[in-house]
Amino acid sequence: MPRVSVSPWLPAALCAFYRLDPVGCFWPFLAATTIHELGHILAVYLCGGKIRRIRLSPGGAVLDTAPLGYRQEALCALAGPAASLTLLLFAPAFPWLAFWGLIQCLYNLLPLYPLDGGRALRCYLYARHSPATGGAVEKLSAALAGLCLIALGIYGTCVLHLGLLPALGAGIALGKTLGLMQEA
Repeated sequence: MPRVSVSPWLPAALCAFYRLDPVGCFWPFLAATTIHELGHILAVYLCGGKIRRIRLSPGGAVLDTAPLGYRQEALCALAGPAASLTLLLFAPAFPWLAFWGLIQCLYNLLPLYPLDGGRALRCYLYARHSPATGGAVEKLSAALAGLCLIALGIYGTCVLHLGLLPALGAGIALGKTLGLMQEA
């Protein structure tokens, strides 16, 4: 049985989200997140892996596993978005659940490490190319994805008048992208 550690900030973040939720999407969001993570856990076990620890924080869940091969790790990374995507089957009965499943699928497939898409891309690149080539392509894809997110954030804020949330998201994306580019 894996050890589970919970950040002290997680309950505070969940309480804040629950209290500040203007449209009542807290429970569907939490359910979609749980199903996403269960997809990862199931894939690890189906690939013959072992989960040593599960860390839960406001930024998401991190599974510490015994070493997996590139193929197994890529499959486990993509299993979460696949589980999130299956929630679209429940759209007629549970539209918020399907919506949050789709949002989590698309967000997690971004080619930014340590998101699921970035992990899968890293596995593919390192399995096919030298570490230098794989690392260079990974950084380039992260930079391009970050620039696209920034452009969408600015467009959402300035053109669509969606408030500061898109710009804030763009700033977070920029920070993640720059953090990845300084790594190595």
